Amino acid sequence: MNLDTLSIWADEPTQETTAIVGGDSGDDTGEPAHDDQRKKTRTRVVIALVLIVSLAAFGAGGILWWMNRGGGGGGRTPGQAVENYLHALAQADAAAALSYTRTAPADTTFLTSAILQENQANHPIANIEVGEPEKRYSPTYITATYTMGEEEITAEFTVQRHSGRWFLDGGFIDLDISEVNALLPLSINGHDVGNKTRVQLFPGVYTMSVNQPMIAFTNPLMILEYPESHPDYSMDFTLSEEGLAKVDEIASAHLNACINRKEIKPHDCGFGFDGGPELDENSITWTLTGDTPDWATLDYQLDLEDFSSATAWVEIPIKFDALSMDRLDHFGDSTKIQAVRVDLTNPYMITVSFL
Repeated sequence: MNLDTLSIWADEPTQETTAIVGGDSGDDTGEPAHDDQRKKTRTRVVIALVLIVSLAAFGAGGILWWMNRGGGGGGRTPGQAVENYLHALAQADAAAALSYTRTAPADTTFLTSAILQENQANHPIANIEVGEPEKRYSPTYITATYTMGEEEITAEFTVQRHSGRWFLDGGFIDLDISEVNALLPLSINGHDVGNKTRVQLFPGVYTMSVNQPMIAFTNPLMILEYPESHPDYSMDFTLSEEGLAKVDEIASAHLNACINRKEIKPHDCGFGFDGGPELDENSITWTLTGDTPDWATLDYQLDLEDFSSATAWVEIPIKFDALSMDRLDHFGDSTKIQAVRVDLTNPYMITVSFL
């Protein structure tokens, strides 16, 4: 199952207008100038309080976006914007990195310094080199190279100018996780995603996991090279080490139970005897004629519709022997188990059956 990756591009904002409040130090009413000054002071306080409340309602992401667009942030040159952004990532400074982005993230749950510190500890961003802009007007494009752990990255950044400062078109990757997260609750770097359908992440190497102890990612490392990249990452799953250990234990016990049953067709055992006269069930014996497989090393394929089961193909030859009811005739046959299925409906009480 492939994970689609999308980038959110913000539209150009509408023209901003800045209002300046001011006046003379007095008027012709005869009121002292210092009274008028107090009025203006109160006016400025009210304006400031309205602005703070408005920004608080706008949210942390909105405050950063506002700062970038008119209240600070950005770089003096395109190259400075890209270089400072990458160094902010390398220094695990999320707020600084976001100050060089043109768009506000919809959610900052995973755009934090703590997440960046985790990434830097395991796959640090280093050896940053930033090239010259392709053109001298907005938008322009800048190529940068850096390492991300063992990975060597060459990235192209789109940079735009606003209010005399330069900003990255997007400083984060927007991932659609709705399909998988609805079936398997995801974690990123060990942090639960919750009921989110999308997450925003800085460039980095992330460790993916699921909150289902029996299932794991085939490749847990997701590499997001740069904000405008479309990562070639497949969400492929398999049984976890814990799951495989459980299957090994339960499958071995189930096979032993099947072999010892005095039944013509033992339930969920994958083998049986067809045809012939009525048999003396007490005389029935099932015997393994080959090696028992290493259950933990089989190639289990998960049911990707709902992840409720996993199946692996095997070939376990088995011999059947029994006597007729009058115990005068002997019957024998050869059969085999062809598959093992693991029921994961309840991950804390899995069951195994043979086919």
